[in-house]
Amino acid sequence: MNATKRLATNSFFYTGALIVQKVISSVYFWYYSNNLPGGAGDLGRFNYVLSFVALFFILGDFGLYLVFLRESSREPSKTNKYLNNLLTLKLPLILIAAIVILLVAKFYQPANLSLIILALAWVIMDNLCLTFYAVWRAHQNLKFESLAVILTEIVTVTIGTVSLMISGDVFYLMLALLIGTSLNFLFVTGLLIFKLHYKIRLSFDAKIVRLFLWCLPPFAISGILVKMQNSLDTVLLQDLTGNFISVGLYNLPLKIITALSLSIPTALMGAFYPEFSRLFATSSNYLYRIFQKALDYLLIISLPVAFGFLALGQEIVAGLWKNEYLAAVLPGKIMFFALPFIFLCFPTGNLLNAIGKQKFTAFSRANGLIVMVALDFILIPIYGVIGAAIALLCTHLVIFMSDAYFLRDYFEKIKKDFKNSLVRVLISSSIMFFVIKLLESTIPWYYLIVLGAVIYFTALRLSGGLDLKFLRYLFVKESKSINLNEQQ
Repeated sequence: MNATKRLATNSFFYTGALIVQKVISSVYFWYYSNNLPGGAGDLGRFNYVLSFVALFFILGDFGLYLVFLRESSREPSKTNKYLNNLLTLKLPLILIAAIVILLVAKFYQPANLSLIILALAWVIMDNLCLTFYAVWRAHQNLKFESLAVILTEIVTVTIGTVSLMISGDVFYLMLALLIGTSLNFLFVTGLLIFKLHYKIRLSFDAKIVRLFLWCLPPFAISGILVKMQNSLDTVLLQDLTGNFISVGLYNLPLKIITALSLSIPTALMGAFYPEFSRLFATSSNYLYRIFQKALDYLLIISLPVAFGFLALGQEIVAGLWKNEYLAAVLPGKIMFFALPFIFLCFPTGNLLNAIGKQKFTAFSRANGLIVMVALDFILIPIYGVIGAAIALLCTHLVIFMSDAYFLRDYFEKIKKDFKNSLVRVLISSSIMFFVIKLLESTIPWYYLIVLGAVIYFTALRLSGGLDLKFLRYLFVKESKSINLNEQQ
């Protein structure tokens, strides 16, 4: 299977699976956020604990996953050896991270210790699952991971929903996460042993370990920065406001943004990152075009979502959640304009990693983290959740601009096409926004979402911004039907 067909197949399966998973997850989130006895306070506590554990679990990986994926993608025949040596490095780190988390929790969050222990177990299992599925990504096969993503979510939602109906305790929501992910771990382990005939054991090959450690620093720094960026805002919001309700209000729009970010761009990069690595060494022209099309694809999806929530955020929250969550509307409108930058940072960050410029990926995330922490400390004490929302938007804007600077040679090659795409998407999104605002008093919001999507894609198509060849390029089964050079 050649690169284009392989890329198309992986994009199709994994994108589809993540979209289904995130739809299920979003419905589940809507259910438990509305039915937790403590409302926004319970929701805030649940998300705070997850962020607290994720923040300190940084010590459990240090970017080893990304090094393993890159090197295995370059030499798939050595993946089993790489995996065994990776486990030798990773397991002691996981143990250290677990000890640190439990010690900090005992003194810093004793009231939530049992919840933190469950969250820690879940994070460990999830991290191991990610590591094992990297083997299949290196072999350019995402079908099994696509299936597991959906099945794991179904198990988690079923257990969590029943538990909430019976007890109403946040503890059982966390337990549901752990059970679903543990079953996923057993599934992927079985695949490696029985389908790929891997021998999973701890190994120490000095040459491989030196390779990992030599490549590790920029990946480690970047991984640490990204995880801090994804967790520290929630932790700081609770610490600076002193209550879980603010965390719950902040996490309502953040959950939707995260669900979108962990579906479409994550799936796209799961398929594209190995190709970025390969094409960097073999075909710079193809690499430019794939990069440009990845940016276009993500911009086309993310920007109208931001405009849509700006137009209908009040109606959506009022229609789907309790009145106490209406205070999340204004922060949400600000936060949703971070979505395009979050999406675009996926291809920019992955391309920097793939072409050996990991240190610049790390530098960009460091810039963003500094901005986020500084603005959080300045704005949250004054504006609360709105201050955290402003900090989120500024953070991701800074990261994207920094990535773009370090990829300026690539953007120079594609700047004309990218600018044209940006203008068309902006115009189409604006048309959609104004039509929705004109009709919002006469048509229910759920019909306006559908109407807005039709108007947006119609305007985009008429302006020449919807590239049907590109859509076929992503999802067509026969690679010969699309030639990237035809799209230049």
